[in-house]
Amino acid sequence: MAKNQLIAQLKSDEVVAQFEATAGQHAKAFAGEVAISIMGNPALEKATLSSIIVEATKASALGLSLLPSMGEAYLVPYKGAAQFQLGYKGLIQLAMRSGQMKAFGAVPVYEGENPKWDKYTQELIHEGEETGQVVGYYAFFELVTGFRKAEYWSKKRVEDHKNKFSKSKSGPWSTDFEAMALKTVLKSILQYAPKSTEMARAIAEDTEVEYTQAKDITPFEIEQAPELFSSVEQASISETSKSEQTANEDVFAGQTIEPTTDQINLADEFFGGM
Repeated sequence: MAKNQLIAQLKSDEVVAQFEATAGQHAKAFAGEVAISIMGNPALEKATLSSIIVEATKASALGLSLLPSMGEAYLVPYKGAAQFQLGYKGLIQLAMRSGQMKAFGAVPVYEGENPKWDKYTQELIHEGEETGQVVGYYAFFELVTGFRKAEYWSKKRVEDHKNKFSKSKSGPWSTDFEAMALKTVLKSILQYAPKSTEMARAIAEDTEVEYTQAKDITPFEIEQAPELFSSVEQASISETSKSEQTANEDVFAGQTIEPTTDQINLADEFFGGM
C-alpha cells in the first residue's frame, strides 16, 4: 500500500475510533504517533492496516508511546505485517509502575574495565576505566524487600540472541542496538521480580514476537480492498479490538493514558498539515 494512502487511512475517523477503546480522548494523538512511526520506517508501508491497528493498540493499552524518539515501544515490520516490540524505556516505565523496585537498571560494560563475572555470587568485578569497545551488558534490580538479582551478558551473547530472535531487517535492533541490548538483559532477570499485570503482559507480548520470528512463522496476510476496509477485515478488526479490550478491562480500568504535551502537539501538527 502506498505511504500516502496508508497515512490517509490512519487519519480517518474509522481508524481513530479503533484506538478509542485504549487511548480514549487521546486516540487522534495516538493515531498521529502511529503515522509518524510508519513515516520513519518505510518497511512498515507494506504492512497490512489491520496488523498495524492491532499491534499499535497493544502499546496504547500499556500507556506506551510509539514515537521512535521516545524508545518506549515500536512497530516492527515482518513479512507483510506489523508487530509490537517493547523498547528499553518502555520496560523501565513498566518496572517503575510496579512500586516494588528499590533500584534497577542496565549499563554497557567496556573492554577497559576488565570485567569478570561471578555467576555464583552474581557480582561483576571490574577494574579500570570505560575505554575501548563495549564487551557486554550488565543489568540488576533490588526490590523494596531486599531481594536482589543481577546478570551479565557478553556482547556476543546479545548478538546471538538478536540473530536468533529478530528476523526483521529494520527496526530498533538496527537503529538502536544498545538500547535493545540493555532491554534484553534487564528483561531476562525481571522474570524473577513481582510484576504488575500490565508488565507481565508487555513482556509476554514482546517474547511472543521474538519466538514467532525465531520459528519463522509468517504472520497473517490480509488482502486490502480499495475501500478503507473490506467487510470481512472490518469485522475481524472489531472482534480483535473487543477481545483485547475485554482481556485488559480489569487491568486498565480507571487508567488514564496521558501523552505528553509534546506528543499531542506533534500529532496535532501532523494531522493539521494533512
